Amino acid sequence: MRKALRLQRGWGQQIVFLGPCLLFFLTIVVTPFFLGFYYSSTDWNGLDLDKAVWTGAANWKRIF
Repeated sequence: MRKALRLQRGWGQQIVFLGPCLLFFLTIVVTPFFLGFYYSSTDWNGLDLDKAVWTGAANWKRIF
């Protein structure tokens, strides 16, 4: 019983220490990764987001 309680306490500590790292990873790596796919699927001048036109896979077809 004590071993199970110790394991539960260990998981809580791991989550506390992994939380900031996971948040940092999501902010710095994952978000720009998905935004890159979004921006590559639009015709956008980089300044005015209201003028972004969704082109979908047309940009990818032109490249490949």
